[in-house]
Amino acid sequence: MSGLVTIAGGAAAQTEPEATWDGGYDVRNVRRSDLAVGVSLGWVVGNTTGTLNETEQLNDDSYRRSTEAAVGGGATVWLGGALRDWFSVGVGAAFAGEAGHGLFVDQEAFHLRFDLYPLYSLGRGFRDLGVAADFGLGLLRGIDQEAHDTAIEGGSLSSIGTGVFWEGLRLSRGCGSGPLLHFWHLDSLAATSNTVLLGFRVTAYSGPRRRRAREAALVRRPMTDHATATTGGLEGSTVSTNQQPRWAPSCTCSTTPYRSSFLPWVGYSR
Repeated sequence: MSGLVTIAGGAAAQTEPEATWDGGYDVRNVRRSDLAVGVSLGWVVGNTTGTLNETEQLNDDSYRRSTEAAVGGGATVWLGGALRDWFSVGVGAAFAGEAGHGLFVDQEAFHLRFDLYPLYSLGRGFRDLGVAADFGLGLLRGIDQEAHDTAIEGGSLSSIGTGVFWEGLRLSRGCGSGPLLHFWHLDSLAATSNTVLLGFRVTAYSGPRRRRAREAALVRRPMTDHATATTGGLEGSTVSTNQQPRWAPSCTCSTTPYRSSFLPWVGYSR
């Protein structure tokens, strides 16, 4: 009787563990995950102003040339990973060529890129509405179309860009596409360029896989086991559970004596 009172008192003293944050390691991506590869194409409009990257021309406005309003085409490519449904990071490159006011300017930028989906929690089409940001280094060169000679040489330029996009047009489960609007600014002592790209982007993700989604939905349940325990003078009591987990089709059970009690050791096999 005293053993029964002791067990009851110990059970009453037990409290539920406090909820703690696990760092989000159990969160499963459902829209995009793993490797991400993207490309975009479109039309560009912009303005480039500069001189040759020579000391005598940098501070002399008489050598400065400008494309005024220039138009052309551009493209971007990037490779990275979708860490969450609402956040991706990667590296990429942007290329553009535009002509205006007797000049043709070609430019390249190599950057670190971030894609953020701030309205993902609202669901539906908002899950694919994103904001992009990038920064890195760029190259720029302007050619005089009449003299066929270099008129602007930007040297090594700093590059920064931002834009908005929507990839709600799904070509497959892991491939989204849609329009984008992106702006870049390149700057150095010799040249300055501002470019806007209006186009269409396609992004392919390697996940999430359907099999992974099914595994995340399975709930682990305790194995079926019958153990006879001798605890505190309470002998002959039988503890049994009758639930079998779907994720463990087979098991091996054994009991090992330890201090007048039998502890179940359960081995799981998938």
